[in-house]
Amino acid sequence: MSDRLRIAINTGGGDAPGLNAVIFAVTLAAHRRGWEVHGIQTGYAGLLDTSKIVPLTPDRVAGIVAHGGTILGTTNRGDPFKLPLRNASGAIEYRDDSDRLVENFRRLGFDVLVVEVMGRYAGWIALHSGASGSADAILIPEIPFDIEKVCQRLAENERRGKRYGIVVVAEGAKPVGGEMVTRAHDAVGREEVLLGGIAEQVAHEIARRTGKETRALVLGHLQRGGSPTTFDRLLALRFGAAAVRFISEGKRNVMVAFHPPEMRAVPIPDVISKTKRVPLDSDTILTCRDLGLSFGD
Repeated sequence: MSDRLRIAINTGGGDAPGLNAVIFAVTLAAHRRGWEVHGIQTGYAGLLDTSKIVPLTPDRVAGIVAHGGTILGTTNRGDPFKLPLRNASGAIEYRDDSDRLVENFRRLGFDVLVVEVMGRYAGWIALHSGASGSADAILIPEIPFDIEKVCQRLAENERRGKRYGIVVVAEGAKPVGGEMVTRAHDAVGREEVLLGGIAEQVAHEIARRTGKETRALVLGHLQRGGSPTTFDRLLALRFGAAAVRFISEGKRNVMVAFHPPEMRAVPIPDVISKTKRVPLDSDTILTCRDLGLSFGD
């Protein structure tokens, strides 16, 4: 292994509070070892258009830890295995450009790529925000819901004198016997289905069944792009520093995972073999049930 490594880092998928702190930690930890760090802007697009690759130095990342989002930008489009191109007739065709991406990576002399991504079909965010936000019901992909039972929970509020209710709905939540609600593919280059609309459906059904005024609020980027809390910052700094430590130990093709109280390197094949969904017997689920929160089941 070379004494002077060149590390590239990019952020793909949805942004989230804490990404900048990871970038900060990787940059400082790498520079202390005499290594170079470069940021790939706009997801993997920066490896196809190499003008989007910028050097990261301690001076350049100074002050970013407390900021939401990511200074590198992000995208959920631009899959290098299926890049959209218009043919002569104007129709969209897809091309596998992954070989060019790998060629550029090698030509630029990079030794390691640290990639940040977000989850999709699991209910962790809805579960944690609903539990800490005193929701009355939390609807997550892992537990198909019965809307009538959700309405029953809200009716109990009324009987106890509570004149309002809060229902947190994960975008991948689905009713018993139903499917996830999706929107049409409305963006060229976006291969993942666009989830969305379930909160509006739930609100409509609650209003129809209870006669109560009900509104749906989609947090979306407002939630994802907020300023990181102290907990977010510390955890993100630990992720970034651990990534550089694992590189220095010669570990490759791994994901940095937080196994309290320590960080571990988990082989990528172990990571992609399954989605980490919320265990139905997890302590947080049991806590919510003990507190009387409804999951619609």
